Amino acid sequence: MYATRALTAQNIEFLRRGRELIQDLTDELYREAAPPLGKSGVGCHFRHCLDFYSCFAEGLPQGRIDYDLRNRDSEVEISRSNALKTIDSIIEVLESLGDAKAEQPLEVSIDCPGQAAGGPFWSRSTLLRELQMLSGHTVHHYALIAMLLRARGFDPGTAFGVAPSTLTFEKLSASCPG
Repeated sequence: MYATRALTAQNIEFLRRGRELIQDLTDELYREAAPPLGKSGVGCHFRHCLDFYSCFAEGLPQGRIDYDLRNRDSEVEISRSNALKTIDSIIEVLESLGDAKAEQPLEVSIDCPGQAAGGPFWSRSTLLRELQMLSGHTVHHYALIAMLLRARGFDPGTAFGVAPSTLTFEKLSASCPG
């Protein structure tokens, strides 16, 4: 139970940090891409992360999470207020996990061929593993968001998009005499 609570809290903290950053951005910084770094802007990356959390929340009651059934709501990509509402609803779902068992079995499908190829294909997983995946996936996209923002002259902070283990390592390394 402790692992579930710890990873749930970590995911909630990531979402709250994302929420704070979105509130600090202008509409332009949020929705527009940063060529030549790619066609996806900050809003696209936030929407992508939130889609994964939404798939998790929608599939959890049935024990079957299909990450390929993402909503891809373009309004979340361009509207900070829609993104903030989505974050708030996902945080509510995560907070409701409470003492859910880390080893709760789940079936997961992701990046699978469609129905024409006989898919989706399901793999066994657990609640703990999916919380770990969401955490790592979010950090990865937050790192991309941080890069896009820095390229446009906005500093999201030194810790945004950095894995907790990396922050711990850097802190310990700085405190050790050379």
